[in-house]
Amino acid sequence: MTTSTRSAFPIGRASSCTGARDTWRRLLRLACLLGACIAGSAGAHGGGSAAFASVAVSGNTVRYSVQLFARALPAAMNDAMRAGDPGLPLDYSALLDAIAARVRFRTERGTCAPVPTGATPLSDMDAGVMVVIHYACPPSPHRLWMEDDLTDVLGPHHQTITDIRYSGGSRQYVFRSDARSLGLDLPRAAGAKPEPGLFRSRLALILSALVLIAAIALLVGRVRSAWAIGHPPSNSR
Repeated sequence: MTTSTRSAFPIGRASSCTGARDTWRRLLRLACLLGACIAGSAGAHGGGSAAFASVAVSGNTVRYSVQLFARALPAAMNDAMRAGDPGLPLDYSALLDAIAARVRFRTERGTCAPVPTGATPLSDMDAGVMVVIHYACPPSPHRLWMEDDLTDVLGPHHQTITDIRYSGGSRQYVFRSDARSLGLDLPRAAGAKPEPGLFRSRLALILSALVLIAAIALLVGRVRSAWAIGHPPSNSR
């Protein structure tokens, strides 16, 4: 059992080392998941897609954010967003509703109500869009289930690499058509603030961002390679 005393120097030093080890273990798991995702997409001959999601659990509130590539969205969704008409502002309501209906959270006390927060394009529409949804869960949850049915919209080969963080722990998971649900045991003090200090939190955030950037670069390279193989240059006289 972890003691609440934080004044003794050895305890603080051990906590820092533990936090650093946890951060590197989390990044290593993310790297392995990214490799599996890229290998799966390549095995699908370019027919698959990938998204990157982040889940933050704080008390009875869940913040879900997901980055979707524009090319992964079906044509009907792009039409609903007016993506092909540069003269009109993008309408993300259909995308927000689709994600809120297919990404669900529940606890042992009941379901969590989604509250779509907004969507923001990343640099331009070709890069992708970031969607944020908050979920209001029943109070004092001890067990959290997450269900991801985005493959119903984005295709059977779609994969969502998800980083889940909660007070006292974290988990990484890849949601696929054959892996749609995940259960988590939350600590009793689910509403407490995380133990790591500000420096370690910022370091973990920076390292996670670097992993995300590297993953995007790898996936873009895979897409370009698949496109080049499937569309060789024609020899014109």
